[in-house]
Amino acid sequence: MKTRVLITLFLLAVFITACAPADEVQPAQPVEPARSTPTSPAVEAQPGQSFTLMEGETVRVEEDQLVIGVIEVIEDSRCPTGVECFWEGNAKVLVSVGDQEFTLTIGKLLEGDQNAAELGDGLSLRLLRLDPYPEAGGGSKDYQVTLIVERESSQPFNYPKNI
Repeated sequence: MKTRVLITLFLLAVFITACAPADEVQPAQPVEPARSTPTSPAVEAQPGQSFTLMEGETVRVEEDQLVIGVIEVIEDSRCPTGVECFWEGNAKVLVSVGDQEFTLTIGKLLEGDQNAAELGDGLSLRLLRLDPYPEAGGGSKDYQVTLIVERESSQPFNYPKNI
């Protein structure tokens, strides 16, 4: 009788374990597209002097110990040369300053867009140019991003005429 009870308990335990719900399989998480991670700085710049970077490159603003990198051009909807457009469009560039990220915009700015990021201590980072300018039929997408770190001043910034 004791053996029969043990066998019954054993079979009951196996039955309960077999009927327990299996761990749910988690759905695959969406994979974000790979972004260019800025490399270590090879270029040095000074506040008030513009500098040009490619996606993935960085610059060190030595005087202020800032490391600025271009992560990626996230939008270029500027009207191509030789095309008549209803709207001139914008270009947006994702940049890193230390461990922070900023989206800088150039073109006909929309509400909420900006082409300067306040970095603190009276410094700002401004997007000056994005080259090459789009052409009808496409073209090179090896962008060159021209930026400048500025100190706070009472004078308004004068944009280059060929933006």
